[in-house]
Amino acid sequence: MSHPSPTEDFRLEVIPDLTPATPRAAELAELYLTSIGTMQGYDPELISDQLENMKGATFVTLIDQDERVVAMGGLVQPLSSTEGMVIDVATNPELRKKGLATRVIDELVRLAMREDLTRLSVIPSSHVVGEFYAHRGFDKTKSPMLQIKHL
Repeated sequence: MSHPSPTEDFRLEVIPDLTPATPRAAELAELYLTSIGTMQGYDPELISDQLENMKGATFVTLIDQDERVVAMGGLVQPLSSTEGMVIDVATNPELRKKGLATRVIDELVRLAMREDLTRLSVIPSSHVVGEFYAHRGFDKTKSPMLQIKHL
C-alpha cells in the first residue's frame, strides 16, 4: 500500500450531521478503532457501536489519492450552545507524525468559528494526546480530563 508523501496535499472533506447511513460512516468508525488499536480485523459490532457514538457530529476528514480517509476528527455542538466538543480525532497509524491531525484540528477550529462557537473542549485519551492539544491552544483545566480552547 503506497501513501502520498507528507508534503502532498490530502483532500479535505467535511461531513455534516453524521449518521450510520452517511457515505464513509463505517470507514470513519473503522479508522478510529484502528487508530486506538482495538481493531482485530473487521468487527461489525464494534463499528456499529462506534457509529452510534459519532452520530450527529460534523466530521472533518482528509482523503488520500486513493480516496481513503487517512485522518479525521469530529465536532459536536449541543443545540443552542456556543460551546462545542472535539471528538474522535484519529490518523491512520502508518501516517502519524506527519501533521495530518494538526490539519484536522485546525479545520475543526475554523468550522467552530464559522458556527460562532466561543469555546471548544476536548477530553484527551492520554497525557501525550493532552500535550498534542496543549500545543494547539487547548488549555488544561482543573479537571485532568478536560482541555478548553477559547475562540
